[in-house]
Amino acid sequence: KTKSKTKTTNKKAFLDKIATTSLFQFKKKNNEHVWLETRYSLLKGKNSDEISLVGISRDVTKEINSEISRKETEEKFKQIAEHANDIIYFFTYHPKPKYLFVSPSVKDVLGYSPEDFYKNPFLGSTLILDKNAYDKLEVKTSKAQKQGTLKRNSTAFQYKTKSGSLVWLEDIYSPIHDDAGNVKYVLGISRDITKEKNAQLELEQKRNNYQNLIETSPLGIFIHDQGICLYCNKKAADILEISNPKNVVGKNLVDFISKEQRPLSLERLQRALTGEDLPYLEYQIETTKKRIIDVELKTVPFVYNGKKCVQTILFDLSAEKQLAKEIMRAEVAEDLNKQLIEEIKYRKKI
Repeated sequence: KTKSKTKTTNKKAFLDKIATTSLFQFKKKNNEHVWLETRYSLLKGKNSDEISLVGISRDVTKEINSEISRKETEEKFKQIAEHANDIIYFFTYHPKPKYLFVSPSVKDVLGYSPEDFYKNPFLGSTLILDKNAYDKLEVKTSKAQKQGTLKRNSTAFQYKTKSGSLVWLEDIYSPIHDDAGNVKYVLGISRDITKEKNAQLELEQKRNNYQNLIETSPLGIFIHDQGICLYCNKKAADILEISNPKNVVGKNLVDFISKEQRPLSLERLQRALTGEDLPYLEYQIETTKKRIIDVELKTVPFVYNGKKCVQTILFDLSAEKQLAKEIMRAEVAEDLNKQLIEEIKYRKKI
């Protein structure tokens, strides 16, 4: 009896050492491979010393292949991220803010290593110049992740690097969901757009300078499409005797030209649209107060908001002609005065 009990105990101890679950790959008769997951359990017989091992195998080929594919994808992504120029990162706000991954390229762009961001999840926010706007974005993004409403979005902020230089980064971030549909973390890609941003700011400055130049120009300036006014500066509106330049926009400028000269003005307009730069030509125009004045018009091709248009420069000759008349009158008066003096001298001699 003692011998039988010892034999039963040893068998149970041996069975206890066997793993409760195993996973092996098998080759089928048709040479295809299949993964089987087998779960084991001990089964006692009628007699206490009868112990059997029961295994139930399940085909998990699809799950294993999917896991292998996922790991291969992760490895490929890791290789791409480690060699990318852009900063690639995974970040989560919940249950507490932290970076899950930051690509090594962050060192080249901002001067800080990935480990710096792992240690301090708020490091990025300290480098932002526009902190108020960034803080609002952080609150909004954190709330959206928690509620599962986060959508793909992009922003652009200026950062101060470790060396003190300034860079513009465009951040494109997308939600990564788990199987339950929750936003597990945020995938972010930051691209250095400093050159593009500086070029844009320079272009905007040039545009503002040009805008100020034509607004204060002593010459009237129109920009029009087939004669329909798209832009009018203050001087041009004054010549037409219209108080607000915006009230000129939408009007047909040809209607202000004398009827006899309208065909010529339309012909010059079409020539300008083909790219021809036309010289000044004298016209008569009628103002909104029915005054007829002499002007000179120069018509040149112009691109406005990406569309081929015409720019017309307007010079008011009425003031110039009035000045010429005044000069002529002064000259005539001076001649008369000289003649009168000579006449008086002559009479005195008599």
